[in-house]
Amino acid sequence: CLLGGRYGTTINKMLMGLAHKLQLTIYEHLVRFNSTHHNSKSNNPIINDVDLFSENSKGPNKDKSSWLTYMSKEMKKKFELARDFMLTNEKANVDIINKLLDSNISEKDLQNMLNGPKILFTNLSDKKFLMKTITKTGKDFGSLAGIYIWTHIPSNQKYVGSAIHLPTRLRSYFLKTSNIGKLLPILNNSPKGAASRPLRDPGPATRGPSPLSEFSLEVKFTPYSNDFRNELVVEQYYLLDKSFNLNTIRVSNNPSGSNAKSLFMYNRDCSILYYSSLKQIDFVRKLGIHHTTFTKHLNNKTFYLGKYLFLKEFIDTAQKVDLSMFDLLNMLEKDRVKFNINKPVNSLSTSVVLIDASTQEKYFFLSLGSALKFIRDKGYRADQRTLVKRLDTNIQYYNYYCKKAPVK
Repeated sequence: CLLGGRYGTTINKMLMGLAHKLQLTIYEHLVRFNSTHHNSKSNNPIINDVDLFSENSKGPNKDKSSWLTYMSKEMKKKFELARDFMLTNEKANVDIINKLLDSNISEKDLQNMLNGPKILFTNLSDKKFLMKTITKTGKDFGSLAGIYIWTHIPSNQKYVGSAIHLPTRLRSYFLKTSNIGKLLPILNNSPKGAASRPLRDPGPATRGPSPLSEFSLEVKFTPYSNDFRNELVVEQYYLLDKSFNLNTIRVSNNPSGSNAKSLFMYNRDCSILYYSSLKQIDFVRKLGIHHTTFTKHLNNKTFYLGKYLFLKEFIDTAQKVDLSMFDLLNMLEKDRVKFNINKPVNSLSTSVVLIDASTQEKYFFLSLGSALKFIRDKGYRADQRTLVKRLDTNIQYYNYYCKKAPVK
């Protein structure tokens, strides 16, 4: 906007591919950083010291060296775990995926994700048609998140990636803004070693046939979830497959990002500490705070629900309250009801409390779906319609009283 005028078109193009380009630029920088600061690398083709994050990784903090040190200490174990698993030649399963992503998915969850809608494009010449088809299919399905698989047909080399918004991510590949890694030089049909040089279009007179004609593109959509980014689970499933030999990184990006230090949730004047965790994803999964909302309040130091402050700093004068997870969730739900009184709420996002009729133990669920899954995992044939009917009726449903959260 500051440049304005005749730079408008250029700025628009830059913005369209900014996220992808920025990630690749960071990757290139850290490759150079490692090559300068390390005298040797592993000869293992699956992982080496450079392969510390995926294309989907978020950029590092301002202190790049400390971020790199953290990754090498805390995350390298997961890369080694992925490497060791791949050496077994076994097919990826929920056990290894849960260990790598700190997730808690079941085999049924994984199969549902893998069996989502998919589209195979063998002709990539009409980019507008491709994007239009992806967008329409995703909207019909109810989610534009998923994974994409590039296959170089002559060599049968493959690459898998994931995105929250597939059209935006895939559009960036057609901009040819970078030439880093194994996939892009082939996709851009550029000579080996040109990664550090800017790409220039030689013009129609000298431009050769498009390398896209040698590729197929498969797109798979994953269902939206408040609990976890499902596209990362599916991406991780394929990353553990050796046939995806254009991928150099074998661990999908952890939604906790690059937060190496603890995160804290205080009251407005920081006199009370309600909750803390080493992982941002715990605020998302366990407390039901959308990751965009959490990041916004954390970065801007604004108050979530007008009451809570997220900080990276520990304040030793704050009094830590001894709340169980149930009481913490119930307290947050009460504040959400008050704060969002005029905000339309999807029925599927209704928070539910199940009370064991025998033990009186209480279980808090952030959605009807998660409560339903809990009952079904006990071996009961529960359905959503009946569960909704049982809310606040004091009628048992498979030995549970069903309450709409929050409870008094």
